[in-house]
Amino acid sequence: MSGWVFLLVELPLLAVWLLAIVDVVRRPDLRVARTVLWVAGMLLFFPVTLLYLLARPVGDVAARQRALDADDPRVRLVELVERSDRGEADAAELRTSLQARLGPAGRPDPARSS
Repeated sequence: MSGWVFLLVELPLLAVWLLAIVDVVRRPDLRVARTVLWVAGMLLFFPVTLLYLLARPVGDVAARQRALDADDPRVRLVELVERSDRGEADAAELRTSLQARLGPAGRPDPARSS
């Protein structure tokens, strides 16, 4: 009888527990401290695993973070500089973007900063 209990109860719970720990570790939006706290909580108390599964964001967290970052002009500027480093953007495009962000004097323009 204990073999059936293991197969029907304990094994699925173990699988859920391990998948939740892997999910926490692989989440790009969690900082190291929060990841450590979640994993420690899951290792100590199984109900923390259930709490995490109920509270975790649904869907692709990385895609949501990229969408938020796409609206930030600083992120767009960094992406443009990276494209320029790879040779995908020309110098004129980079200069235009920098002047729009910093102003013609090369210092941040308070009227243009967001």
